Amino acid sequence: MVRILKVKELEERKRLLLTQSEMYRQTMRLEVANVKYSVALLKRKLNFLKTSYRALGALGPLAGLLFARKKAEKKSEGSFFSKLLSGIRMFSQLRPILQGFAAGRRAAKESRERENITQFP
Repeated sequence: MVRILKVKELEERKRLLLTQSEMYRQTMRLEVANVKYSVALLKRKLNFLKTSYRALGALGPLAGLLFARKKAEKKSEGSFFSKLLSGIRMFSQLRPILQGFAAGRRAAKESRERENITQFP
């Protein structure tokens, strides 16, 4: 009789441990999802800062172009080819900024799409 009670106690302890273990698994799953969400928010904030930094880097030369006082010397009009080359050069300097803005818009669109999907399968 003593042996049967011991087996029943062990079986009950086993069920309790299985229940606790499942509870801990679910809690761990929620914690991992929370960490992933926090990392995604941090990436979004850092991406905004990176894009802002690029924009400020481009605003300096543009402000210099706009507010610079040129001497009274007038340059003769350049050829179409020289204007084309200067336009290409300006675009190549602005391209990283434009790509940053496009990436930000893409990330915002993807995050809105992800909000529609349930996070915990």
